[in-house]
Amino acid sequence: MQGRFFQVQDSSHWHKIINVNVSTSTVILDTPVTDVNGSGKTFKIWKRFYYMPSEVVSVLHFGRWDGSGRIDYKGSQIIQREVSSISTEGSPVYYSDYGVDPYESTYAAGTVSISANDNVVTGVGTEALVNIDSGDIFTVNSIDYRVKRVETDTRWVLYNYNGETAVDAAPYTVKKDNPLGFQFYYSADDYKIIPYEYLGRAFDMVNETYDSTGLPEDFDKAILSRAESLFLKDKDDPKWTSVLALYAAEVDGKKISSDPVSPSFYQFSPGIPHGIR
Repeated sequence: MQGRFFQVQDSSHWHKIINVNVSTSTVILDTPVTDVNGSGKTFKIWKRFYYMPSEVVSVLHFGRWDGSGRIDYKGSQIIQREVSSISTEGSPVYYSDYGVDPYESTYAAGTVSISANDNVVTGVGTEALVNIDSGDIFTVNSIDYRVKRVETDTRWVLYNYNGETAVDAAPYTVKKDNPLGFQFYYSADDYKIIPYEYLGRAFDMVNETYDSTGLPEDFDKAILSRAESLFLKDKDDPKWTSVLALYAAEVDGKKISSDPVSPSFYQFSPGIPHGIR
């Protein structure tokens, strides 16, 4: 609940929740409630900001909840200037970007085990479904791995493979990698599933034998050219732009030469007998 907003019955003000004490059923707000008092009042909690999984480096667009089309982008200042209340409930038609989640903390409950040369993590005393997400940084035995997907509370799969030595009932940590934040207007008045397309984050390799880029081997040359251009740029070498251009040409060439799918049919020129018009 940290980072969500709280409004008590008969009040027109929203207050951000900065801490929650589960044992005493108490929430701490960033500002005091001054316009109402009393007990037994109802309340609302508003999830104003939504944060992407760690593997998302850039969102291309959000799809509409109602029908087809996209949710349009508008800067938060424009939305606040054009609408009377950004807490108005309804179906989202606009979105704006909003930093990263300041309340995300490290998760480290229970222990984990991983077989040698494997990428499946088995947990004991873990609650992965609500605490771990795709792209999160999973650290065990001082090695950083990346989470690919979470399947159950006690099982998740990594992008990276473990090395030759198995991990057995070891402590671990999982943390976010600065997930992007967004706010929507109107604020959802019900549970909604909003589709989106994004560019994924590139991850370091851990196991030289089993880890892969996720692309066909034909793209290795382009990947190396991209890495070289970034290395030269960091060293202020002016040649980095020419290497970057080489990378772009190699990628474009692969797009042209590679057929991602087989066509559903082939079309042939008709055979017309000689003399027939």
